[in-house]
Amino acid sequence: MKKIIIALLTVFIVSCKTVYYEDPQPIKWPALPSFPKSIQGTYPAFGQKDAIVIEKKRLIIASDEDDAMVLQLNEDVVIKRYAGHWVISLYSKEEQAWEVYAIDNDRSVKTLNWQNGLDDILNAHFGKTLFVEDSEDELIPLQLKRREFKYILKKHFSGVDLNK
Repeated sequence: MKKIIIALLTVFIVSCKTVYYEDPQPIKWPALPSFPKSIQGTYPAFGQKDAIVIEKKRLIIASDEDDAMVLQLNEDVVIKRYAGHWVISLYSKEEQAWEVYAIDNDRSVKTLNWQNGLDDILNAHFGKTLFVEDSEDELIPLQLKRREFKYILKKHFSGVDLNK
């Protein structure tokens, strides 16, 4: 029984991909000028209890004290209030796209963990192509409408284990 659980867990972990968006999400929704007080503070990650720090106008991500990444709001980071979540879009220079996270009222961080076949499920649900794969099997979301993003946020965003 343990072997089956380990095998299923391995398949689940391997099948997850990060989805990058062309624009901060949800598109055509106003960005906030500062991080709200309710989510300012420290978050655990990389085995440290305060590896992620959210201040009024910036986000600091530090895997160790000497190697901190400081992101400025409205340059590298966009935050929007939507569907009961604070939706945070971080610009990835590597991908030339936005990585999207959501923080709910309990300060729980969520992201879209893509499992194989989810593109087919979502495309069938909406009756049109929302996600495609490029030549390198990377997922590319097309222009999502707010209601489509809301559905995905509610149904397919899940908690991120920041202690990894």
